[in-house]
Amino acid sequence: MLEKASSNNILRKARLLMDEAGVSPMSDDVGDGSIFTEDTINLETYLKGVLTDAIRAVFLVAPLYKIAASSLRGEKSIFDLQEFNGFSFTVSDSGHGVITLPNNFLRFSSMKLKSWKRPVTEIQEQGSLLWLQQYVPETEAGFWKPVCNWVDLKEHGRCIELHPLRLVNLSSLTLTPDELKAFLADKVEHFTYIPTPYVNFDANFIKPNMDASLADAAAYMSASLVCEIYEKPNESKAFGDRAIKIAMS
Repeated sequence: MLEKASSNNILRKARLLMDEAGVSPMSDDVGDGSIFTEDTINLETYLKGVLTDAIRAVFLVAPLYKIAASSLRGEKSIFDLQEFNGFSFTVSDSGHGVITLPNNFLRFSSMKLKSWKRPVTEIQEQGSLLWLQQYVPETEAGFWKPVCNWVDLKEHGRCIELHPLRLVNLSSLTLTPDELKAFLADKVEHFTYIPTPYVNFDANFIKPNMDASLADAAAYMSASLVCEIYEKPNESKAFGDRAIKIAMS
C-alpha cells in the first residue's frame, strides 16, 4: 500500500503494476515486452492523462466513511457549500425549493435543513416510493422523513429538489436571486459533497485528499485505463476489478 497519496506515488505504483503484469505498451513484435522501453515517455503521458479519471472513478465507488476518514487525516475530502458561500437556489415549477449544483460537484454526501429531524444521505429519482411519499400531499411524510430528489431544470441542468420545502408563495419572479439565496441559505444546516478531483503534477498533490488505500485503488484504476487504451481488455478488467475491490473494502 502507498505510504502517501501523491500524484507521483500513484503514477509510480501504476507503472510498477503494469510492469509486474508484463503489460507492454508496444506491439508484440517490438521490444522485450517490458514497459520500460523507449515508449516509457509515452506511457508516462498516458498515465498522467488518465489519473484524474481514475481518481474520479475511485471516489464514485468508495464508501463515504473512507472518504471522510481522509478528511480527518489531512486536507478535506468532503466539502460543505456553506464554507464557500456556494449556495445557489431556485424554485421548481411545482413550487419546491431546489439547490443547483456547484461546478465542482462529483458526488452527494449529506443534506439537512434546520427544520428536518434527520439528514438525507441519498438522492432519490423522481417516481421512487420515497419520493412519492413526500411529493403527494395526501402521503407527505413531513419533517421526520425528508427526501431529496434529482430534477432537471432547463435553466440550471441537474439539480436537487428538497422535500419538505414547499415555497408556494415564493418564486424567482417575486424575489431577486440574492434575496432567494439568503432566504433559503438561512434554512440550511449543511450540504456536503465530494468535489471533482484536481491533480497538480508540478506540485505533486491531489485534491480532495485521499488516504493510502484509496490512492492504491487509484493506481490500479490508472493501470486499467491505460491498458484499455492499449487494447488489452483482460488486463484492463483485472486491474479495474482490483481497484474497485480495494476502494470498497
